Amino acid sequence: MFYRHGQAGKDRTTEYRAWEGMKTRCYNPASPNYKDYGGRGITVCKRWRDSFTAFFTDMGPKPSRVHSLDRKDNSKGYSPSNCRWATHLEQQQNTRFNHNITAFGETLVLSEWARRRGIEQTALSNRIKAGRSPEEALTTPSRKRFDPNVTAFGETRTLSDWARHRKIPVVQGTVHHRIFILGWNPEVALTALPHTRKQSTKSSA
Repeated sequence: MFYRHGQAGKDRTTEYRAWEGMKTRCYNPASPNYKDYGGRGITVCKRWRDSFTAFFTDMGPKPSRVHSLDRKDNSKGYSPSNCRWATHLEQQQNTRFNHNITAFGETLVLSEWARRRGIEQTALSNRIKAGRSPEEALTTPSRKRFDPNVTAFGETRTLSDWARHRKIPVVQGTVHHRIFILGWNPEVALTALPHTRKQSTKSSA
């Protein structure tokens, strides 16, 4: 049946590989991703599980090479109403870490709080699951300092690497605070002297 579409031969199309990968994640315990899909109860609707033709009819071709199969609601399975072709960025914005947390009078998704505070998303999620208040979870120091990636001057490096590379005249913690707490532009945060604290994202963007 699949060969009539010319997509399941030796050079399988990316849509056909997406269909196969979807089923493997959900139904093959030997798959390294099974624990996050089938192991969590994620399934494929009967229409798609039994027929690539139905899958391709519902989803259509991928819009581009950077798109891949994504579930709109990550707590639900694969079905026509819950799936789309999405870019990596769109999928990152749709993870299990993107539920709202209210702290310090502000409501943000968990992933955004983690980015602002320089905390690993998993660590922040685990703290809240353990019963800590959002404020406590966001202010408790990590045992090992998170070394986030920072993009500036056309390059992406870890914060500690930027400190060594640029020979920054302020300590690494100050730059971290400028970027992830105050929201400064990375180029300004990496070059400003300590006495220029009045600068802001709006004035430097």
